[in-house]
Amino acid sequence: MRNGLLTIDANNSTLADVLTGVRRETKAAIDLPAGASGERVVASIGPGTPQNVLTALLNGSRFDYIILARRTSRTQCSGLFCGQSRGPNRRPAAVDQ
Repeated sequence: MRNGLLTIDANNSTLADVLTGVRRETKAAIDLPAGASGERVVASIGPGTPQNVLTALLNGSRFDYIILARRTSRTQCSGLFCGQSRGPNRRPAAVDQ
């Protein structure tokens, strides 16, 4: 995290490790989905707002997710809730907190 922008560089990391790093850097409440420790990630994303980087990371994955933005700063992420998808991939929803 630098100047409010997040970068993810993951080379065969687990999704759980990547999301734990995002939680540490953004201070956001992140709900780790079941199965995240077995999901491997190879990605170089960012720099970008946490919402955009997380969307790029999770879009097309087997997880449904909701990203919460802070009302005071829409570029700051206050939370991420993730769960295993039960249907076809859908576009993510953004919710103000």
